[in-house]
Amino acid sequence: MDIRNKVTIFAVVSATLLAVVKFVVGLNSGSMAVISSGLDSLLDVFMSAMNLFAIRKASKPADRDHQFGHGKAEDLASVIQSLVIIGSGCIIIYKAVQNYVADIQVDYSSFDLPVMIFSLLFSFVVGTVLKRVGSKTDSNILKADALHYLSDLYSNSGAVLAILLAATTGKSIFDSIFAVIIGVFIIFSAVRIFRRGMSGLMDASLAADVEREIAETLN
Repeated sequence: MDIRNKVTIFAVVSATLLAVVKFVVGLNSGSMAVISSGLDSLLDVFMSAMNLFAIRKASKPADRDHQFGHGKAEDLASVIQSLVIIGSGCIIIYKAVQNYVADIQVDYSSFDLPVMIFSLLFSFVVGTVLKRVGSKTDSNILKADALHYLSDLYSNSGAVLAILLAATTGKSIFDSIFAVIIGVFIIFSAVRIFRRGMSGLMDASLAADVEREIAETLN
């Protein structure tokens, strides 16, 4: 099995388990920060599953209908997943603001903090693995997936901080604030993925310094 397939399957299975745990814990306590992190993990599952399909499609050799191969499948998947992330980020922000306006209190359990700390470690490990394999195989879609998992380090850190501040001060506003921050961060990360995918689909030219280096090498 292709190493890209192996790491993607690993990411799908692991992120699925983590997303389920986050949703159960977040819904139990009512923490939007934890729930938003769970939604982020669920998106990881969706994106990695799409990546698995795209990688298998892109690995197929050229044929009569696709004389230059199926490599564009990776870029198309990157564009689609980025649009989904942007929409989800908007939902997270809306729900966080809604909870703040309605003055909904968060009742943290003893599981919220441990789960988010574990999520930090998980994001680092999976993101690092995907980044290394993406660089080794020159796979744009794995690099994009790695970016999202590594971006989770910031969102998960925000959720941890929100839990600590809210639990210490007794003010649920911190949960809403960090949920909004996480939502904004997710949107910005998605925009970068979208641009990268569109560049591949539109066959954008290489950066000037890269073109110059290629010309010097050929000459």
